[in-house]
This record gives sequence, structure tokens and C-alpha cells, in this order.
Amino acid sequence: MIPLLEGISSATGGNHHSSNNHHAHPNSVVVHNGEGNGSASGGGWRYRCKYCTYTTESKTVFNVHQRTHTGDRPYRCRFCAYAAKQKSHVTLHERLHTGEKPYSCPYCSYRCSDPTALRSHKFSKHREMFLSEAASKAARTAK
Repeated sequence: MIPLLEGISSATGGNHHSSNNHHAHPNSVVVHNGEGNGSASGGGWRYRCKYCTYTTESKTVFNVHQRTHTGDRPYRCRFCAYAAKQKSHVTLHERLHTGEKPYSCPYCSYRCSDPTALRSHKFSKHREMFLSEAASKAARTAK
């Protein structure tokens, strides 16, 4: 038998987590995966979406995933009506208003507001150096 978090009811047949327990999302099923010590902080618990097959061990990541089903956009731009499912998306958007460009190319004077744009720039404009940099990082992490 799979151990259940305190507050989970198996009477419904689905091991559903009750909403009064602070560890669960109301649209989740929380199950122990057989690893960890059985405490919510000790690992081994997985959040499983009721709407699809998605699972994760992170409550934060699970909450972001749930917004794909609910359409909730809790993060708002300070300058316009833009709203997003993730705070990082609003941060990037607000840089359109402020003009902030915190990311700079180490090979030229290019600056941008989005780290993905910097990566694309380095790959398209400085391919040899970019690939060399990526190979160096891979070698360091392989050690």
C-alpha cells in the first residue's frame, strides 16, 4: 500500500488530497512514490494533475502547470493591462516599457532584455565562440 499524506482521503478511490492540507493544490492528487522518508519535506511525494498525466515533485512547478488548465494569469504588468501565468514573463514584458537591457554579449556591444535573445544572438553572430563556450561548460559539468 502507498503511504498517503495526512489529510488525504482514500474513500473516494483516488487518494485525493483534502483542501485543508497546505501541501496540496485542490486540483491535484498527491501520492508517495516509494522514495524519501514519507514526509512532505523529505521527498518522495508527487503532485499529479487531475486534468492530464502531468506529475512533479515541486508544488511551485505544479501550481504553474495548473494555470495551463485554469487560464489564471495572476501576475500583472505595472504599466499596462498585460497579465501572465508566470512572474518571469511579466518581468520580461515590463522591460519593453522600461527599456532595461540587463543581458550583454561578451563578444560585441549587443544588449537585450531577454536571456533567450542573447543566446540566439551569440549562436547566430558568434557561432564558433558560442560553440566553444558550450563545449567548455559541458566539459566542466562532466567532471
